[in-house]
Amino acid sequence: MSLQLLSRSDCNLDGRVAHANADDVCIRPSTEKGVTRGRLYQFSERLFDHLLSGYRQSLTWVLKHPAPVVLVFLGTLALNVV
Repeated sequence: MSLQLLSRSDCNLDGRVAHANADDVCIRPSTEKGVTRGRLYQFSERLFDHLLSGYRQSLTWVLKHPAPVVLVFLGTLALNVV
C-alpha cells in the first residue's frame, strides 16, 4: 500500500474538514489499480485476514453469551484473590 500526501484543503473526513496546523499533512492510502504484490505481502495479508476472522467469530460468540463470560471473569477474579 502506498501513501498519498494531500494538501490541507484536500483533507476531508466524512464530510467534515480536518482542522490542522499549516505544518500538518493528511495522509491517505492511494487506490492504485493493477498493482501486484509480492508473495510475503500476500501471505501476511492472508494471515491478517485469518486472524481478523477468528477475532470476529470469538467476539460474536462473547457478545451472544454474556453469562459464561461473566462467570469466567468472576472465577478468574476469585482465583487471583485466593
